[in-house]
Amino acid sequence: MPSWRSESILARVLLLSAGAAAMAWAVATFPVFQSENSISNVARGVKAGEVFKVQVLNSAEAKIRSDESITRRSSALQKVALIRLRRAEDAINTGDVDAIDRDLESLSRAIDNLLASAPSDSFFWFVRFWLADTRFGLHSENLAQLRMSYEQGPYEGWISVKRNRTALAILSILPRDLADRAIAEFVALVRWGFSIDAAEIAARLDRPRRELLFARLKDVKIEQRRQLADALYKREVDDVLVPGIEPPSQPSQMPILPPGY
Repeated sequence: MPSWRSESILARVLLLSAGAAAMAWAVATFPVFQSENSISNVARGVKAGEVFKVQVLNSAEAKIRSDESITRRSSALQKVALIRLRRAEDAINTGDVDAIDRDLESLSRAIDNLLASAPSDSFFWFVRFWLADTRFGLHSENLAQLRMSYEQGPYEGWISVKRNRTALAILSILPRDLADRAIAEFVALVRWGFSIDAAEIAARLDRPRRELLFARLKDVKIEQRRQLADALYKREVDDVLVPGIEPPSQPSQMPILPPGY
């Protein structure tokens, strides 16, 4: 048999073997990819603030638990943590004590796995702080986790909105460096155009904290301050004025006259 023919047959055999191996790999891994894709879709929605029916979140959690390798893949760790965060939030909102304990514990494990793999994830440093506060109360040693969140991600808008709401709520007990960061973060939200979010945060605070925050807005452009003021004054929050922006004047009402006048 000529050598070229032997080489051709050998090449075909190798090609068929490679094709069979590729097909076997695809068959074996397709369910994994399919499962992770569905988890990715839910996690993406959670991050975007979408609302899910409990059945959707339960199905995603069931897929995570049915394939333990998912919690070991770095590509899936943040997705798992996002889904478990939403489940924990929903459990807290419904007041289901058993579900709260269960979901906070599974969230804690997910965060530990994630931060061991990605210690620069500023959002989940903040979530770890929130989780410790929720489970065990506010302790000074947990503030290191909030500080890590600021250090790893000081200028990420969607994270800042969530973090600032929590940080300003406990402003009076924060150490000086964290208090300054929280105040600077609020100013940055106004400067970045997150006026609706900043107004919602400010509206929940007491007057002394609003005075402290608004005093720091003097160097923010007037148009950005106006956007914040509009959002606040529509909420009828005008006990402290945004610098340089007066609330709209109330239309005067004519006196009600008796019939015949």
